[in-house]
Amino acid sequence: MAAFNTHDLDHLLACLSADTPWVTGSDRSRGIAELAKLFESAIHGLEPRTDIKNVVIDGDEVACELSEHLVVDGATSVDHIAGSFLSVAAWCASR
Repeated sequence: MAAFNTHDLDHLLACLSADTPWVTGSDRSRGIAELAKLFESAIHGLEPRTDIKNVVIDGDEVACELSEHLVVDGATSVDHIAGSFLSVAAWCASR
């Protein structure tokens, strides 16, 4: 989350596997190259910040309830989202 919230694209991408799938609404991306384009566009266009509301951890699987703050046309909007991650918590902590 820190890498996302500080818009540190290199660190954010380093926490993802080469074939990471990413699904948001109607957008679907897979792999570092596609995610780099997606995140680069979002970071510079929407100034995103995500806050973790709740976390459930079971072994190396993590499910999160998040709120994402975006700037759209000069106004901040907040979306509530859910995320599911496998093995990401332990791997990123080691980076």
